[in-house]
Amino acid sequence: MIAIELSRTLEAATALRLAGRWDVAAALLGAAKPETAEDRLALAMAAADVEVDASLWLTSTDAAAALQRAEAALADVASPAPEVAWDLDLL
Repeated sequence: MIAIELSRTLEAATALRLAGRWDVAAALLGAAKPETAEDRLALAMAAADVEVDASLWLTSTDAAAALQRAEAALADVASPAPEVAWDLDLL
């Protein structure tokens, strides 16, 4: 097993999303093992962002499941930053 910092994982997923490599970004985020509810929320938000972006470009992608996972992860965090809920609403 290889451990990678969450921030580096999120940066890599963002770069992959911007490059149109949505499948690789989703696989990277899906392989991550979050240690806290906050980490799970960050990964779920990044995954939702990837899926929404892909759904704008590909007609075969449905972001609903990723958005639901992000909503569930947000509910698990005791005091999320206010901008996280706003970001989720924007997606």
